[in-house]
Parts: sequence; C-alpha cells; structure tokens
Amino acid sequence: MKKYILTAVVALATLTSCSLDEQLNDSIGKDNPQFNTLGSPAQSLAFTYTLLEGPGSPFGIWTLNEDSSDEEAKPTRGSDWFDGGKWQQLHLHTWLPSNPQITNSYTDMNRGIAYATSVLGFANATKQQKAEATFLQVYWLWLMTDHFGQTILREPNEADSVPSIYWTRSQAIDNEIAKLEAVINDLPAYTNSAGAGTATKNAGNALLAKLYLNKAVYKATDADGKPQVVTPAAFAAADMDKVIALTTAAMAGTSFTNIAGNTPGQNYFQNFAPDNGERSTEIIFSRVNEVGNGSNVFQFAYMTTHYNQAPGGYNGPSTTTDLIGKFTSTDPNDPRFSTNIPYLTTNSGLKAGILIGQQVNQSGANILTRLGAPLSFTTAFDLASSGEAQGARVIKYYPQYTSPGNPTQQVNTDFIFLSRAECMLMQAEAYARKGNFATANTLIGQLRAARGAAPLAITTLQNVNDEFAREMYWQGTRRTDQIRFGTFLNPVQGRTATTDRHVMVYPIPLIPLNANPKLKQNPGY
Repeated sequence: MKKYILTAVVALATLTSCSLDEQLNDSIGKDNPQFNTLGSPAQSLAFTYTLLEGPGSPFGIWTLNEDSSDEEAKPTRGSDWFDGGKWQQLHLHTWLPSNPQITNSYTDMNRGIAYATSVLGFANATKQQKAEATFLQVYWLWLMTDHFGQTILREPNEADSVPSIYWTRSQAIDNEIAKLEAVINDLPAYTNSAGAGTATKNAGNALLAKLYLNKAVYKATDADGKPQVVTPAAFAAADMDKVIALTTAAMAGTSFTNIAGNTPGQNYFQNFAPDNGERSTEIIFSRVNEVGNGSNVFQFAYMTTHYNQAPGGYNGPSTTTDLIGKFTSTDPNDPRFSTNIPYLTTNSGLKAGILIGQQVNQSGANILTRLGAPLSFTTAFDLASSGEAQGARVIKYYPQYTSPGNPTQQVNTDFIFLSRAECMLMQAEAYARKGNFATANTLIGQLRAARGAAPLAITTLQNVNDEFAREMYWQGTRRTDQIRFGTFLNPVQGRTATTDRHVMVYPIPLIPLNANPKLKQNPGY
C-alpha cells in the first residue's frame, strides 16, 4: 500500500510551493527544472501520487467542495476564522477570483495535471505506468472541469512556450472519458483496500462511473460558458447504464467493513480510522499516508475541535442544521450521526460523528470554555460572529494518539477518494434516474443495513441526495453532488438567499487568466 510514498520521499523534498512561473504557465512543461529531479517514469509516477495530498487535505479543494455546500461552514469567532472574509465568501457564494482558497486550488489542479502528463512523456514508461498516469491525469482534469469549467492541458514533452490545449467543460468531459477508457485494461488488478493507493481497474471503473454520472451537468452549459441548472431529463439512460455497469465492476472484491466485535457504527468509522487502509474492506482508491510523510489528514479533526479538547484544535468549522436534520428527521439513532468509539473514548472522550451538547474528556469530566463555562456545542451559529461553543462539530477522520489525552499530528490514516459505499450510491442514483426506484431502494437499504440505520423508503431523487449526505458528509464531495441534484443554490444555515447559477463554477484566478489568451473569465465574475 505504501510503496509510492516511500519511493517519492527524495522527490518530494525538491518540491516548493507554487511559483509565479507555474501560475503563469497554468502547467509544468518538460522544460521546467523540477522535472530533472524525476529522472525515471517510476520516480515521476510515484511523485505524482504524492500530490493527492492536496485534495486529501482540509483547506484546499476539500474546502471549495464543503464550505460552499449544505453541510459545512467556518463561522468567524471573535478575531478567529475571519481571514479577510475568505471563509465567509465560500459559504455565502460571494467569492472573488482573488480568494486564496480558489487560487491555491487552481494551482494544485494544474500541478497535478502537469506531473501526471509528464509521466506520459517518458519513452520507456510501461503500459501500466502510462495507464496509472492517465488515471491521475484524468482525475485532476475532472477536478478542473468540475470546479472551473475550463480545462487547460499540454501534450507530453511540449515546451512551456507551446500554447495549451483548451477545452470547455462540455468538451472536457468527453475527452476525459475517452482518455480513461483507452487505458482501463492496462491498469493493474485490484487486490484489497491495502493496495488502494494504486490506480487499479476498480479505481478506473469507479472514476469512469463518476464521469458518466456527472456528464449531463457539464453538458448543461450556455454558449458563453455559464452553467445551467441541470434537469432530471438531461441524464441519458445510456449514461446511467454505464454507471450501473461500471460501479458493479468497481465494487468487485470489496465488501462492507465488518470487524468481529464491532458495532455497525464502529465498522463505519473504521473506514476513517488510523490504519484504515489495512482494516477497511471498502476503499477502492485513496491517498496513502504514513507517520512522517507530511500528510495533513490530522487536520480534519484539529480544525473543528475546541482548544480544550484533545486534540486541542483550531475551533473552526461546524456542520449545519441542514445536515443534522437529514439524520434527526429519519433515524436519530443512525450510527453515522454519532457513535461511541472505544479508542476515542479512552484517549479523548470524543465521539465519532457529529458533536452536539456537553463535551467531556478521557476521564469523563466536563470540558470548559476558555472563560470557564461548560463547553456545550449548540447547533446554532452566526457566520459573521459566533461564540466559541456555537456550531456542531464533526469527527470523521478521527485523531490518532500516543497516550490518553495526547494526540499526534503524525498519522497513518489514508484519505478516501473512491469507495464501495459511494459506488453503491452512484448505482442507486443511476437506477433512480431511469425510474427504477425499487432497485434504488434495495441498494440504499443494503447500505443502511450495513451501517445499522433503520430502513427508509427511497421514492424520489431527493431521497437519494439525502442518503449521499448522510453517508458521505465531510468527505469532500458534497458540492458536486448538490449541483447534480439541483440543490446547490438553495438557502442553507448561514446563507439565507438563493444564489445565481454562475456560482456553480468558480472564477479563474487573475494571474493565469491574464497570462493565457485561451482562458476567459467565467460569466458572472
């Protein structure tokens, strides 16, 4: 599982943060001296895998997908979490091209595209290496298409001075599908979650399913590039048939995590626990992490917990009553909502899931605020001005400890990009979009049973959308799902207005926009 991380350590040390040249070129061409440190296709491919730390960390691409959605916000707390208004902009859909989270994410995507493309430029790369690189290239290209609507690409070995290939989002989705389909049979076979750090055939099938599922979204675009709100009728039956076949293939060899002695809730959260790669049986593709490899997965817990908890966190992001209500209105005992994990109880007093009410430490004693009041998280928050205990918190990728009360930032929790659960939900959605709610109901019923949740009738697309939220919350996918289901522009806690459809893509940052004549600013910005 860890082979790519270990072979890329030396190469990783050579990477610096994004340079002005990278922003200007919107890519890294073969002329860039950074490539000289990656002298073989194996080294280059290994390094390209390490770049998945970007979307597997909580303050870049993940933030664009979650802050803007109905399940996460970062309220300003006194002087904390204002930062020039960038977090509020994301939740309010009032962002500007200069928002640092947008510009950094754009650069991360272009860097990922460029390094994946570089592997394809090696004449001595094997078919499998090229197939894995193409998978990674398509993944990054799809992120660019999904977030920015315009995609830039250079062919392997083209100099930085060669004009980039330019695709609209309608063109991009067709090209991305074609690229991945051309190499799917050259990807290695899937073994288990411990090998999910490699792009396998299962991973390729899962990503292809996601591309076909979202294809109608990218085709629904005005002539000037402004995204349309996609309608259910736009999802072609042939594309949904592809999703069904591809997700079936992607799930082969996986099963719901079921560890002896665990409750269903403990099995669910085992997918997000330390050593999840070795113990989960659901992971199809992940960013592998090891102690000492520089991963930021630890910050998913640190960013949301209070200063006096363990970990003593940043007291920032909260979830919304919109997400909470999806549990309380159907099954408030759904273990995905809240579960006791012995490892967490012993080391911190935390629960896994959504934290509401009085918080306790590993001894069971009540935790206090900085002013000595009981630390009792409320569901209410004010985006512009909240107290330190306002807003429910989330523990999904849960912390790692060296001893009770002593968390560590050196974690070996892998970040999940593609999983059995998401594939099952995508398949259920495809059946529902074809009008077969009976099969969609069966699939989601199987998922809920594995999680220990009560049965729930699935009779509408909104029912499917809500199950995506309950299963996948805080995993960096919610914005994309909401756009596909047509709910992204709706008011949510902390945002009372319905927003304009232009915000379904982000603005192109100004430096690459001004440097590349092929790019044009997205409508509305």
